[in-house]
Amino acid sequence: MNTGTAKYVINVVTRDQVGIIANVSDALFRLGGNLEALSQTVVWGWFTMIVCGTFPEDVAAGDIATAVENAGDYRAIVLPHREGGAQAPGPGEPFVVTVKGDDKPGIVRRLTRCFSEKGINIDDVWFEVHDGQFIVIGFASGAIPQLPANQVLLRNRRVTGVDWGAWVGRHQQENNEMLADIVVAIGDGRLSPVEPIAYPLDQAAQALQDQLDRKIVGKTVLVP
Repeated sequence: MNTGTAKYVINVVTRDQVGIIANVSDALFRLGGNLEALSQTVVWGWFTMIVCGTFPEDVAAGDIATAVENAGDYRAIVLPHREGGAQAPGPGEPFVVTVKGDDKPGIVRRLTRCFSEKGINIDDVWFEVHDGQFIVIGFASGAIPQLPANQVLLRNRRVTGVDWGAWVGRHQQENNEMLADIVVAIGDGRLSPVEPIAYPLDQAAQALQDQLDRKIVGKTVLVP
């Protein structure tokens, strides 16, 4: 009879939704797991969580990963925890550092490199770009969206319209490369194009009217 235990670190990633922690903790409980630490966050609609727990020694990392992924549309990475494996930071006084500035590539890399070179350990970090630009390319269907002016003001946004047809005429090579990337993404399953709406040929007038009324998303096909 096995009476020993093993510690694991479990990382869970999925689209944010209600009940993730409940589902994962239930799956781990069924394996005899005792959760000792948990931290989670949501970024861009993606939920991620790190769980540290103790399990019966006959429960393997693969068993834990399978149980978590079977609990929902989740992805799990499970690693065994080994005491003394990490280098603990030296003694020091804790500080909260807040950095604000114009967005540009490399900000996070430069800041974290500076901390690392000075021997500063980062316990937790939160980063978000508040400055940005809305690029208006077109509208698929329905009512034309209205952008609240207070969002432009308070979040320091910029709104720019794009004449797509004119851009394609001036950038044919870039457009061809982009279309090739889109075809690959469709083949990989990363993009799911909207199915075309089919009308009998004798309903062509209705099809045109539905387009004018912005009732159609995607392409319209007339079938003889």
